[in-house]
Amino acid sequence: MTLDEIAWMNKLFETGNMTKAAEALFVSQPALSQCLRRIEEQLGFPLFTRSNKGLVPTERGLLFAESARVITDTYRDFLIKARLSVQTALTNIIIGLPPFLSACCSAEIIQQLGEVCPDIRFSIHEGSWDMLLAALRNNEIHLAATTGPLKLEGIKIHTFGHGKLVIMLRRGSPVEKHVVTEEGRRILDPVYLAGEPLAMTKPGQATRRLSEDLMREAGISPQIQQETRHVETLYRYAEKGIATAISPLMADAFERDRENRLICEVPSRYRSASLCGCIAALPDVDRLIPSSVLQVIENNILNSSSYLMQIP
Repeated sequence: MTLDEIAWMNKLFETGNMTKAAEALFVSQPALSQCLRRIEEQLGFPLFTRSNKGLVPTERGLLFAESARVITDTYRDFLIKARLSVQTALTNIIIGLPPFLSACCSAEIIQQLGEVCPDIRFSIHEGSWDMLLAALRNNEIHLAATTGPLKLEGIKIHTFGHGKLVIMLRRGSPVEKHVVTEEGRRILDPVYLAGEPLAMTKPGQATRRLSEDLMREAGISPQIQQETRHVETLYRYAEKGIATAISPLMADAFERDRENRLICEVPSRYRSASLCGCIAALPDVDRLIPSSVLQVIENNILNSSSYLMQIP
């Protein structure tokens, strides 16, 4: 079987529907059906069982699907590395930013990069962290900025700045009794949030990943009450007594909380409590990006009035 045929099977496993897979691949349904039949004959066992609900993978079909994905990903990575290996410079750089960073500093980043590197065209690609990571691995964007801790296999990570993940405890929450004060700082162990209604950003966003990482570390399951695309909304939910939230500490929330005192720090023993800025790139792309580009991105995130990386 060929690499194209394996890619066709990947799409068939992904959709579980012959018509949808053929449309996505821009091939005829008979051609895709013949390809499936040919591969099953070569293997000597069926990959799917047919039902009125579509194509259902067999047990050995699932094993084939897992290996097919590895083969396709490996070949894709090879093509990307082969193209990049002969490049000596980039004339176009696409920067991936999650919404909460893009909203506060993307315009400044583009303006300053145009001044620092006038021979390079810069653009911003905004999306959830899951989308940005997939685009990064596919070489559709050249770098992506988010918050950590972050460790990704096969990805070069530049870290900068310092920050904290905090709990914005909803007004009137019974969990308030577990808050302790040390040197004027309110501290709350996230284990006490079990059963507490939570506000979180949408799945795939960088802030959602950070919240879920902390809850996994604390061994609790989220009781999601509200979801939002905007980090700033999380504090308002806490302020109105609707739901508690976990978020990086933001400058506007920090200033707003001087009287409300809803923000609680996470004990330092939690790995997820300490944050840093992260710029991610494929190693073969990273070597082509001028250090001045990274510096502009870092400075703008650190100096952003909406997102506080340096904690007082």
